Amino acid sequence: MNFGHNLKDSNVTPLLLFFLLFIHCTGNPQANKEFEKQREQMVKWQIEARGVTDERVLDAMRKVERHLFVPAELASYAYEDQPLPVGYNQTISQPYIVLL
Repeated sequence: MNFGHNLKDSNVTPLLLFFLLFIHCTGNPQANKEFEKQREQMVKWQIEARGVTDERVLDAMRKVERHLFVPAELASYAYEDQPLPVGYNQTISQPYIVLL
């Protein structure tokens, strides 16, 4: 299956998409732990270091799995202090900008 094409024009059902996302999220516990560690570091060095103290905001930033919103080849950069392309000439903003 080629995910580089327009899904609107394909025969991919929402259930199949859910299944693929579920496999992606749960398929590699080691990677999930590494992304969790990266999220914690992101919150500590990019968010708290800039003076943000609201625990609800910090908790939300710890929970959002940014690596799921970028192409797989960029997932390792998802928690860095930079915007990343997500396709279709769009980007996901750097974490602190999202927070603001």
